[in-house]
Amino acid sequence: MIMRSKHVIFLIAVLLAAHATNAFDNEPDGFRGIAWQSAFEDFADEMKFESESGDGEHISYLRDNDKMFIGEIPLKRVKYNYWNGRFSYVSLQVSDSDCDSLIEAFVDRFGQPAIGQKRVWIWTGLKTRITFLGCHATLYSVVIAKEQRQLKEAAEAEAEAKAKALREADKRPDF
Repeated sequence: MIMRSKHVIFLIAVLLAAHATNAFDNEPDGFRGIAWQSAFEDFADEMKFESESGDGEHISYLRDNDKMFIGEIPLKRVKYNYWNGRFSYVSLQVSDSDCDSLIEAFVDRFGQPAIGQKRVWIWTGLKTRITFLGCHATLYSVVIAKEQRQLKEAAEAEAEAKAKALREADKRPDF
């Protein structure tokens, strides 16, 4: 009985530690009132088309009347990105002279990142991943990023299975 209790306590401690490493202070669940995975239709009247990926799955928009500041830091561009009609990430760009100020603002808001060095900062949470590369910050939906990765892996596995089947078919003798 004592061993079982120790195992339960150990398991709880591991789960709590894992949870603590997968979150950061003030982790957002979207950006400026748009929750991750929100349908584009819910905000279509506020958006202006900006660009589309070749496959049509990724569409970027600029938001009408968007506040072009984070605190007092001016933003050069704020791009809202939808994947298959769901809000998946937002990208922010600042001028070179404002990079350090934006990093400072992110650290003040979200705490120290999991990875942090000059111009490369990464916060990874349960709902949101934030990357800051150069003068470009991106806030991602963790759920949609996982879905995209799983779909890509499934497509790659399917392509490999088809290629293997073709190779096997080429080895069969002709009749």
